[in-house]
This record gives sequence, C-alpha cells and structure tokens, in this order.
Amino acid sequence: MVADEVRSLATRTQQSTQEIQAMISTLQGGTETAAQNMRDSCELVNKAVAQTRNAQSALSKISKEVGAINHMNAQIASASIQQSSVAEEVAMNINSIHDSTLKSASGSQQVATASEDLALLADRLTQKVAFFKAG
Repeated sequence: MVADEVRSLATRTQQSTQEIQAMISTLQGGTETAAQNMRDSCELVNKAVAQTRNAQSALSKISKEVGAINHMNAQIASASIQQSSVAEEVAMNINSIHDSTLKSASGSQQVATASEDLALLADRLTQKVAFFKAG
C-alpha cells in the first residue's frame, strides 16, 4: 500500500512537474514576445525621434525661408513706393511738358499771325514806296 501511494505521489509529482514546465515554457514564450515587442517599440520610438528631428530641421529651414521672403516682400514694397513716387513725378513732368507744348503752339500761332500781318504791312509799304518813287 505504501508502494501504491509512493507511485501515486510520484505520478502526481511528475504531472505537476510537467504542468510547471508547461507554465514556465508559456511564461518564457510570453517573456520573449514581450521583449521582442519592447525592442520593436524602441525601434519605432527611435524612428519617431529621427523623424521628429528631421521635421524640426525642415520647419527651421522653412522658418528661415519665410523670414527671407518677408524681407524680400518689404524690399519690394519699398521699391513699389519709390516707383509710385517716380511715376507721379514723371506724370507731373509730362503734364508740364504738355502745358508747355500747348503754350508753345499758341505762341507759334500768334507768331504766324503776326508774320502774316507783317507780310501784309510790308506789301502795303512796298506799294506806297513804289508810289512815291514813281511820282
């Protein structure tokens, strides 16, 4: 009877040992999976950090370029104001030239009229001088 109990106890011990080994194998598998998941997560985090640094670098470059564009826009605005001022001055000069041209045309017309009048007077004077010479 003692031998039966020892055999029974040995069988249960063997079964328990197998169950414990199965549990240990399951735990080891779970641990390996968890470790791999952690390695994968670390790799993903490293990639995310690298991408974040790249994005930060790109944003920094974009910010510098936007600053340069703003500076160029300010220069363009200043040049536009100067061009506008020059254009207004040119327009005033053109108007002044136009007014002077009109005055010159009017003066030329007056000179032409006066020349015609002088030509008529010269003809009359020539006729009168001829009258006195003939007479």
